Amino acid sequence: IVREDAVRVKNIITELVMLAGYGLVEWLVNRLIRRQKKPVHLLWVWTTLLIISCLINLTFYWFAYPVIIWMLIGIGLVIHQLWTSHQFLYQRFWPRFWQLTVFFWLVAFVLSLLGNRLPVV
Repeated sequence: IVREDAVRVKNIITELVMLAGYGLVEWLVNRLIRRQKKPVHLLWVWTTLLIISCLINLTFYWFAYPVIIWMLIGIGLVIHQLWTSHQFLYQRFWPRFWQLTVFFWLVAFVLSLLGNRLPVV
């Protein structure tokens, strides 16, 4: 049990260093290349890093649940856009989708850190 806990702590530290490292690289690139006043954030990269971190923390069984919720968020955004504007435009869909996706996977990542003793059915 002690060895498992040590490996778990090592994985958490690796994940946090990976996320902080990419955040530092993004910040440096935005500082060095000041073409735009608004900093550029690659939300798909943040999403990918958070998904990988969640996959490491959760088993495949538990990882399926955040993926299902993520797909429902995408379907819900499409239905919302069709309901409110009676049309579906990718130009309006993708920015909101990636913003919600990063927020959702950040919450899933934090919860995956807390749920390290989930049973596998």
